[in-house]
Amino acid sequence: MTAISAPLPAPARRISPLGGMRNTFTLTWRSVLKIRTNMEDVIGLSLQPIMFLLLFTYVFGGAIGHGSTHDYLQYELPGLLVMTVVFATLGTGLMLNQDISSGVFDRFRSLPIARSAPLAGAVLGDMVRYLISVAITIGFGLVLGFRVTTNPLSAVAACLLLLAFALAMCWVSALIGLLVKTPQGCRRSGSSRSSRWCSAATCSRRPKPCPAGCRPSSRSTR
Repeated sequence: MTAISAPLPAPARRISPLGGMRNTFTLTWRSVLKIRTNMEDVIGLSLQPIMFLLLFTYVFGGAIGHGSTHDYLQYELPGLLVMTVVFATLGTGLMLNQDISSGVFDRFRSLPIARSAPLAGAVLGDMVRYLISVAITIGFGLVLGFRVTTNPLSAVAACLLLLAFALAMCWVSALIGLLVKTPQGCRRSGSSRSSRWCSAATCSRRPKPCPAGCRPSSRSTR
């Protein structure tokens, strides 16, 4: 009596670098379509920088800027750009965690695509969210009276540096989204991290007018 041997599983097909890039861009477009269909996210991206600018300029600007809201706007807007991008990166980890919880990533694993494509596609797709936040912040700042005092090339280089910083920060958010079990825990972890970083920074006020005990150390402001 002969034993029937089970058929061996077919070897996994290797994905070429070009095929992996094609898979990544396909899932990047999926993330962009999710932004378009999720109007709550679009409204949040639009209102948050506007609220930050109005709050810091006209509520805190008179006291911190010694009465000159225009001078304070010139100082605060670059810092608020960084703050807006930091808070916008929270969506990367949150959406990744939701995809993992709903089983979307398990479906991706069963497809003949590159293993890194779902994660890289989500991160690259969120760069569109950061572009929206930066454009709205700069546009509304120009309406309030902000003016670029350098040449256009330096301004574009500063925006590219900001997007590079956003790309680095969204990988931190993606790591939190992969490690935390629930979307609620991901939101709490990301919000507490971003709030501490933005509170300790000098992006919204100069350290000199602060009392001696509240001034950040020279090591933390470098």
